[in-house]
Amino acid sequence: MSGSHLTPLNHDDNWAYATTPPLKHLRIFSDAISDSCIDVFPDRRGSGIVNKSGSSSDAQGYVTVADVLKALARMFSSQVDLQKFVRDAADPEIDGRLSRASRRRYSMLKARQPGDETDYNAAKAKGLLMVDYLGSKHIFAGFTCSRDDAMVPWLVLETKRDGK
Repeated sequence: MSGSHLTPLNHDDNWAYATTPPLKHLRIFSDAISDSCIDVFPDRRGSGIVNKSGSSSDAQGYVTVADVLKALARMFSSQVDLQKFVRDAADPEIDGRLSRASRRRYSMLKARQPGDETDYNAAKAKGLLMVDYLGSKHIFAGFTCSRDDAMVPWLVLETKRDGK
């Protein structure tokens, strides 16, 4: 992204509450990936992150930034369910996007370590991942807050087409 200044999160950033006011549960939904909804709860085991005061990262049972990032990482790295794929592959646009994205992901893994195809073979064996739904043109645009009928807070993961 031109003009942006990205800074990695530090330990205190990860330990911070994900929302204001803090919540004990939230859901994340994305239009870019049909039927994608993940529930985020505080990591009861702790995330291994320690704040400056040395206390645990569970933030007294509230969802932290680290909890949200871990939930997103788990969702995007999970395999695509066969029923979901069969249904979505009927749409030529989605099918093409999935094919292009997975091929690109495989070739990047193959190029990363020439001569060692361990990661490449593991990725091929795992097949399509949820991240492949994004294709190459979606970029993170932010979160929008909402609530469902049961008043459970939602974060809508907004993406936009690159250049649009």
